Amino acid sequence: MIGKIKDLIKLSLFHLRRRYFIVEYNYTTYREYIIHKLKGGTFESRLRNGICLRTLRDKISINKSKRLAIFVGFHNPNFIPESNKEYVKALINCSFDVLYLHNGLLEKQTIEELQNIGCYVICRENIGQDFGAWKDMILYLSKYNLLHRINWLLICNDSNFFTGGLNGEAFQERFKERLENQSDKDFISLLCNYQMLLHHQSYFICFSNNVTKSSRFLKYWKNYKVLGNRYHAIEKGEKELSISVLKYFRQSILYTSIDLYESVINFKENNKLDNFISNLPINAFYLEKCINESNSEKIAIIRAISMLEKYNQSHAFGLLLMKYCNYPFLKRDVILKGSFSMSQISGIISKNHIISNRLIAEEMSAYFLRVGLPYSYWHSPKEAHRKGIEPHGERYDAYPDSQTYMKKYMAKELG
Repeated sequence: MIGKIKDLIKLSLFHLRRRYFIVEYNYTTYREYIIHKLKGGTFESRLRNGICLRTLRDKISINKSKRLAIFVGFHNPNFIPESNKEYVKALINCSFDVLYLHNGLLEKQTIEELQNIGCYVICRENIGQDFGAWKDMILYLSKYNLLHRINWLLICNDSNFFTGGLNGEAFQERFKERLENQSDKDFISLLCNYQMLLHHQSYFICFSNNVTKSSRFLKYWKNYKVLGNRYHAIEKGEKELSISVLKYFRQSILYTSIDLYESVINFKENNKLDNFISNLPINAFYLEKCINESNSEKIAIIRAISMLEKYNQSHAFGLLLMKYCNYPFLKRDVILKGSFSMSQISGIISKNHIISNRLIAEEMSAYFLRVGLPYSYWHSPKEAHRKGIEPHGERYDAYPDSQTYMKKYMAKELG
């Protein structure tokens, strides 16, 4: 009892301190934005190393498919993550020219290495995070009449690891097929998030020229404020983009819960349900109870997937998609947010058919060990808030059906 009271006090103090840091974070980021605007900051002034308009125009003109990807990166100035290299190579294989837009300066040799891969490299002032970078480049393309020359414009970033391998090859084929059959779609997204408000995950959205030529599209980017605030980027960036622009156009989602269900059912393996359970988010293991109650394997899988699809699918389905749908992406914050454990991630990383490039596997392992767990930030509420970390990790008990099965699971465990 005394231990529970101490934990409750500790949690209350954490949230109390966090409320202060919420106010402090908002104040700091708005102050920085106002100072930046007063100093005359514009989308062109933020593109620090300048752009050769002729080179960029020629690059777009030569591309027969008229596909351009704005890939936003943020990493060490003298080192390119192996995952980023693999990712941009995959986009080039899908007939995209890649603008590698880095938040902050890069060393000369790093720029040259990216150019050798096939990227056009631009460094910008590190203001406004990824949405600020996309805004700057889109407004630049519009100002110099380059946007209307593009059939497909992709915005993406390095917030995901790209695993390459057989999953990477399968993704490329799936993406190319959607691009080449344009008649029934106006934009392509990787995943859709149905939690709280339907919105497409901004780390990978590909707009056709039906979208980019619309007044809604340009109006949205012109109005977006380049705040260095992750919550602003989610609410006024990712969500607002879906509300103000994307909902008026025809969508195509590359990976859905329907795809996942069909792939799991058709997947040939022994102990299917046990393997399925082992790749559930760590705070959703209560779904074992819902699965074990079902007499039918199909019904069990339907129940589990239908509960998880209500949450952020890039996390809730993270390992399931990799195992069953040849999905080559994994969010960098899945352990930091408490979605999965180190051992679960290790189990995926060790599979050569999922990650054939051992350098990427080592890069992922080193990163996850370095950033730590949600519990690593108990005494750092300021950093926890800025990173979007909850003290007990990502929760999967927000809805009545989830709560019902969690109670049953806990009763079994305690009984």
